[in-house]
Amino acid sequence: MAKTNPLIPTVDIQQQQATGDQLITLGTVEGTAPAGATYAGLFALECILQDVEGGGIFQNTGTVAVPAWTAMAPVGTFSTGPSAPATITVVNGIVTGVTV
Repeated sequence: MAKTNPLIPTVDIQQQQATGDQLITLGTVEGTAPAGATYAGLFALECILQDVEGGGIFQNTGTVAVPAWTAMAPVGTFSTGPSAPATITVVNGIVTGVTV
């Protein structure tokens, strides 16, 4: 079962760091991913969010202090480079893992 945070009601938290600040590392979002300094200290660098409304998959390419999101390839298998394929695993419409 996903966790939630009242500061980010559109995000379902799938995974967090086990220790420290317990930053979000994987989750789903309804619509636009929360970006900017308002959301400081919530998302890990390279956190992945899947838009459940079909908008795509996004990776935090900003910082922990100022999250910013870059769209990744559509759900499925894609290439991050000539010799670095990656697979996004989706179960019941939710991203459950990324293998590089």
